[in-house]
Amino acid sequence: MPLYEFWCSKCEKVFELLIRSAADEKDIFCPHCDNNKVAKKFSTFRSMGKGNGNLALHSPAGNGGGCHSCGGGACSTCG
Repeated sequence: MPLYEFWCSKCEKVFELLIRSAADEKDIFCPHCDNNKVAKKFSTFRSMGKGNGNLALHSPAGNGGGCHSCGGGACSTCG
């Protein structure tokens, strides 16, 4: 079952939800302020690669990573 990140347009907080079916996606409310105007975020994930054991950051779009804010490694929060 996939875990998705959502962004609330009212309180601007990010939260995660476990979505079991497409029907679960139609009535999503922010757990912080109960707003129903939320947007699904594109998330990155970490995985262990073979080799030196360093964590590799992968992006669903295949753009080479970056942080969860920008996904491209170009914002001020990227390390």
